[in-house]
Amino acid sequence: IASNYTDPKQLSGKRIVTSFPKLARDYFDKYDTPDRVTNIKYVSGSVEAACALGLADAVIDLVETGTTMLAAGLCVVDEILKTETILISSKTSKHFDIVNIIKKRIQGYMTATSYMMISYNVSRIYLTEALKVCIT
Repeated sequence: IASNYTDPKQLSGKRIVTSFPKLARDYFDKYDTPDRVTNIKYVSGSVEAACALGLADAVIDLVETGTTMLAAGLCVVDEILKTETILISSKTSKHFDIVNIIKKRIQGYMTATSYMMISYNVSRIYLTEALKVCIT
């Protein structure tokens, strides 16, 4: 949410933008009163842009690393739900080939995220010196 809020109670009655309106409503029900009801609006896509565009006082969004959220000038005030993604398949699935492709893609992604690629732009005459400080 926008960084000027530090407690979720401060957001009761404010404008909240989210892709998860039911989750948001359930969350704010404990803070709202009959005369102060949180205004929850559904959007799909770049939820984190809503505050900068003046459409919301805060957002409820699914966040993995928080990089996009921080880039939008937002900060976490509360964690509503901790989730994880799990691929489950029947051992006797008729779609074994498709499940296997998905599994391999996930494994490839997980492997790739454990590595970083560093690119150097060095004149050939300085290559020997550059290799001395290169991570190997």
